[in-house]
Amino acid sequence: MRTFPALIVVAALAGCSTAGPNAAPEPAGSTPQATSASPTATPTALATDLADGEHHARVTAYDAARHTVTVDVVQFFSGQAAVDAAVDDGHDAGDVANDHYTRNDNPRLRTLTVADDVRIVVNTLAFERNGSSTKDTTISGEELAGYVADGTAPRALFRLTIESGAVVALDEQFLP
Repeated sequence: MRTFPALIVVAALAGCSTAGPNAAPEPAGSTPQATSASPTATPTALATDLADGEHHARVTAYDAARHTVTVDVVQFFSGQAAVDAAVDDGHDAGDVANDHYTRNDNPRLRTLTVADDVRIVVNTLAFERNGSSTKDTTISGEELAGYVADGTAPRALFRLTIESGAVVALDEQFLP
């Protein structure tokens, strides 16, 4: 399988807690715990600090039976914004490869509710299936769980679409 280089920088990020402003901080290296409930036609969304809209993240776990996905949220930049972000992080402008830059400010993982009718689209992950790393391919949650299990999904970057607190789409971001 082809891999694509991505520049990842770990720095400090403030204000990334799902807890309220007066809550104690999570211990370093801890993973937020999700409550598990029996799957229903419309799962109740787990509490999250991610607003509705699009977010870039790496998928670290996917549980189709529980309707959850665990992600590491990152910031994705392209074009001049990629160069500016890399320079802000102390890198040379020439360090930006393939016109994109990914910043990972913290190792915090978030477990999010996935809608029953979630759309999952991959491209580089489906290379072995269809011979193209640029062709968008719709897959099932079970297939995504397989990519997580074999270690390929955590290397991919996804755009999550969140509506009413639940993930309704996971689209792999093509990275040249």
